[in-house]
Amino acid sequence: MVAADDSDGYETMVLGAGAGTLCVVDVYNSWCGPCEALSRKIGTLFNELGEFDIKFVQAKADAIKALAEFAVPARSKPLFLFIKGGKEVDRVEGALMKDQLVAFAKSAADVGAGDACCPKG
Repeated sequence: MVAADDSDGYETMVLGAGAGTLCVVDVYNSWCGPCEALSRKIGTLFNELGEFDIKFVQAKADAIKALAEFAVPARSKPLFLFIKGGKEVDRVEGALMKDQLVAFAKSAADVGAGDACCPKG
């Protein structure tokens, strides 16, 4: 997992990733306990998804302009953005079980940018 520490890093790593690369962005706030707990577990997903062109990025919402809407306490819950070709293909809000997150990532990896992709629930 790589960290996008500022807006420039986020634009380069996530929005500038290749058209075939799925970026699973863990949007978090350091003061959000559930966000921090879930962030620590995400690194283990790479082993299960190694066959896909997937990049895991950890992005601190209050340090990245494009994610500022998620830096307010009212929006403080785990959030994963699935971005492919610079476009959001899906998002998951709230805590997920590891198997659910793997299913979302596999589905998103198989679609083009802008297409609906992922299992709900």
